[in-house]
Amino acid sequence: MAADDATTAGWWRSKEQLDGGPFNQLPAFGTADEADMFLLELDLARAGPSSKQTLDFTLEHEKTRFQKLPEGMRIAFSANRAQHHGFTRFLNGLPEYTNVKPQTAQIIKLLRLANQEVRVRSRIPPSTKYTYQTPVATMPGKIGMPNTSDSDESDSDEPEEDNGLPPRLEKVVRDYSKAGRDISTRLVDFLEELMPSMLADDSDQIYRLYSTEEHIEDGVSTKYPKMKTNSAFEEVAISATEWGWTMNDEVAGWFITAITGRRELRNWYDSLPSDDSRLEENEKHEAWLQTMIEVVVILVGHQFRSRILN
Repeated sequence: MAADDATTAGWWRSKEQLDGGPFNQLPAFGTADEADMFLLELDLARAGPSSKQTLDFTLEHEKTRFQKLPEGMRIAFSANRAQHHGFTRFLNGLPEYTNVKPQTAQIIKLLRLANQEVRVRSRIPPSTKYTYQTPVATMPGKIGMPNTSDSDESDSDEPEEDNGLPPRLEKVVRDYSKAGRDISTRLVDFLEELMPSMLADDSDQIYRLYSTEEHIEDGVSTKYPKMKTNSAFEEVAISATEWGWTMNDEVAGWFITAITGRRELRNWYDSLPSDDSRLEENEKHEAWLQTMIEVVVILVGHQFRSRILN
């Protein structure tokens, strides 16, 4: 790939594609887009052994997907790639990447997971619902792409005749549901502690975003804040960020559990026969999974600004 690039306008990328070779001069980026594409290529090339044909094919579709994402997500994911590979210094001088803050290994892992699972969303008026573009089917041996099928699941996980989930997924649902309650509780507790310092209109607006619900499990009752809508969850995250929220590894772990669990459930629904009525529910699973990803970017994405995801 480096030899091929040496004869094209993208020759400068070859210096870093030869890891450990003599070409170790830092690349100079004139724009954030150049840095974004370099980091994307590097991320895919380092994901594992691959033929140039497979890498080029994967890269073409990943570039298209990346460029369709909202600006806030692109900035967050590029800063994350730079930190993961230890190349944050490459972003120096680009206004979009000033003062990139170091993140823990757990938070870097969370953002990389969000980057893998994000799907491009669109809405065609007069519809009020978003639709999510499914990943492009790629050739065998793809690298650096999310696994969006359950082809490696055992026969015991095949759907039963009734509407119940297989036992393995019942535990997955319990785990990600608990993680979701823990996340909501931590965010709302943070905001409620600050409400005496807020204007009455601001605190009233936050209160309108969730309701207090009861969860009973094994005879134990707990109260938790339930977000009224997907957008309400985003609004709570925006408010927490504006009031100084700081993500820690414990909450990052809850998000990882919630996203991986939701992904597993979504994939199982995707594997159902096309005439199965339960497929109708998968739109909701996808919407909530993508909401979780947007909330992650709001809470830990680099230089997030209110409403930048809209």
